[in-house]
Amino acid sequence: EVVLLNVEPAEIPARMTFRDLARLRESRGDSLLVMAPHPFYPRPSCVGPVLDTHADLFDAVEHAHLYGWFWNPNRAALAWAKQHGKAVLANTDTHDLAFLGRNCTEIEAGELTISALFAAIRAGRTRPISCPPTTVEWARFIAGAAYQVGRRRLLGTPAKS
Repeated sequence: EVVLLNVEPAEIPARMTFRDLARLRESRGDSLLVMAPHPFYPRPSCVGPVLDTHADLFDAVEHAHLYGWFWNPNRAALAWAKQHGKAVLANTDTHDLAFLGRNCTEIEAGELTISALFAAIRAGRTRPISCPPTTVEWARFIAGAAYQVGRRRLLGTPAKS
């Protein structure tokens, strides 16, 4: 998964590769912002395992909303960002409205334009704000995930990718 900001749908190939991303990055320059969402979460679609190889293509990594004291893949994202001089953006990449708004990022941009925001992010003038889910929210999330897995198995429907 990769988040691209300030692109037109026509600029995105149906099955984008890192080579395509490099070409897009080269053609768009600073008018494009590229973020790795939840890069080190245990999902096959997360770019963490290849992030070092393609570090020059990314401006930022996400500090995701789903974590706790007992499990926090964001720690690896924070360490990677620090090592590579990249920004960290906290946002709510959620499929459950209960988690909406638990993460946000303050950006010190001076003016509210795309170029000013992107420049501030690249310069690291960001302050991620994050609040982990409560124990009750974790329990609800786990119960919901277990329900979805059971439902898919019962109905024989494939898992979402």
